[in-house]
Amino acid sequence: MVQPVPALLIEAREALEPLFRAAGYRFVGQEPIGEGGRSGVAEYRTSARRLRIVVEVDENVIWVDTAVERDAQIISQWTDIEWALAGKRLPPIPGTSPDRIVELTESAARYLSERAS
Repeated sequence: MVQPVPALLIEAREALEPLFRAAGYRFVGQEPIGEGGRSGVAEYRTSARRLRIVVEVDENVIWVDTAVERDAQIISQWTDIEWALAGKRLPPIPGTSPDRIVELTESAARYLSERAS
């Protein structure tokens, strides 16, 4: 039986996907993580980089990771974009509310803008 992805992941995709597409990323898939359909990941890619939205409902967190890609292989570690913006590792930002998705969308817009310049 195929497990559903969390509704929160779908909400986050709806908010973030327009930014990702405008920056040249294309959606490559989504899948649940673990049992119970309460966690999941959605992934996007360009020719040189990947982004993924990660939802952990039981842990009450959602974030966006990025990694460098070459020849369809990840060649760097996944890094939280909010950490990349801060220039250091941060504690997890709790919350999975619509306000948190807005924060994440703002961070993604800033990250993508800085990467483009």
